Amino acid sequence: MQLKRRLFIGLLSLGLLFISACATTKPILSDNEYIEQAKSFMQEEEYDKAREAYLKVKEIYPGSLLMAETRLGIANSYFEAKEYIEAMAKYEEVIKFHPLNKLAPQAQYRLALCYFNQMLSYDRDQANTHKALAELNKVILNYPTSPQADDALKKRIICLDRLARHEFYVGKFYFTRKEYTAAINRFKYGLLNYPNTGMT
Repeated sequence: MQLKRRLFIGLLSLGLLFISACATTKPILSDNEYIEQAKSFMQEEEYDKAREAYLKVKEIYPGSLLMAETRLGIANSYFEAKEYIEAMAKYEEVIKFHPLNKLAPQAQYRLALCYFNQMLSYDRDQANTHKALAELNKVILNYPTSPQADDALKKRIICLDRLARHEFYVGKFYFTRKEYTAAINRFKYGLLNYPNTGMT
């Protein structure tokens, strides 16, 4: 009899624990609700929390029709936090998995901005300027009627001007050292590749 009583109390305790656990579990929202929650966090500049909400959509609703928006949101959460390396990888995901989606031009443009925002002055290494130019060209060529195309054209001019200035700077450096052949080659390269800039 005592054994039955103990067993009953034990089962009752387990049942109460289960009910308590269920009561404290956060309710699952719809994919759209998670996205709205994420957007609210983005406006409040709480980028980590926004990312968590977007990731819930990927975790709970992998087949969601809002996946392009979700992926873009994750990328934007890194971009706004100036975590450009992470943002670039996520923007590339949007372009890879949703190339025909209406959000693809925005992802392509933001990918270009990741490089553009990391460009150095004309007297330093121009790797990011070259990469920004290449990605801006994709916006202009692949999405010519998109809202981002006009701004991409403006930023393209900035990139070309920066690269022209760099060539002139390096050419001038060689010239002052009387390395005239090297100087002429850099000046020629600048003239041929970056015409109609402030330096040509």
